[in-house]
Amino acid sequence: MSKKKSAGPKAAPRKKKTTATKKKAATSAKASVTVGKKTAVSKKKASSGKKSAPVRNLAEKALEAARAALDKKALDLEILDMRELVYYADYFVICSGTSTQHVDAIAKNVEKELSRLGHKPSGIEGRQSALWVLIDFGDIVVHVFEQETRQYYQLEKLWLDAPRIEYSEAGMPHAKAG
Repeated sequence: MSKKKSAGPKAAPRKKKTTATKKKAATSAKASVTVGKKTAVSKKKASSGKKSAPVRNLAEKALEAARAALDKKALDLEILDMRELVYYADYFVICSGTSTQHVDAIAKNVEKELSRLGHKPSGIEGRQSALWVLIDFGDIVVHVFEQETRQYYQLEKLWLDAPRIEYSEAGMPHAKAG
């Protein structure tokens, strides 16, 4: 006869989480984060005394990113309409800075101004070296280059068939209320 070894007292069976329970937990966690962000944003707006106008469409959002870059004296700014060419973005905003510090200042201002309007970037790449900073807002991708790096990669030449969005610095939208 063979004897089975006892592994000690049996643990009580664990309750399995159903998908409904998992979804409920995820939803409640997400809601508390959202509420926290909304509260923080509204406090910031009240303390700064500025109200932000809502961005009505994606072209306007791209123009807001361009305006934020131009506020920090970005050079050679171009806005490319990518809707018919790629699936991952509707617009590219491409500009240059004269040094890595200038590139970093432009990128930080674009991130700050679009965040103020409620558009948080899903990713930022290249900030460490600041030779080419890419800020991904999902439907808008902002590329801020150091001038020599931009000449080397010539990103605009890869997208020659992309329509350019015309703008004038005097006619750039400003979401800041007076």
